[in-house]
Amino acid sequence: MKDQLALRIRNGDEYAFELLFRKYYVRLCGFAHKFLNDPEESREIVQDVFLGLWEAREDIRPEDSLNSYIFRITQNKCINRLRR
Repeated sequence: MKDQLALRIRNGDEYAFELLFRKYYVRLCGFAHKFLNDPEESREIVQDVFLGLWEAREDIRPEDSLNSYIFRITQNKCINRLRR
């Protein structure tokens, strides 16, 4: 089953993207904070995640879980930040 929100974002719907941002921003910041233990750095990571998601929206696969996708991106960005 296709995720309609993901499909709308893929098609450039800014309102759908804003809905996604509002739904996940706080949760992703908390998730990133568990890795980084720094609230400012966590917010930066999450902003990067959303910016990257919007810029690469054509690559979004509506048949996959957008929830899992953005949490995985956040986790990978946190791990990369910790490696530096």
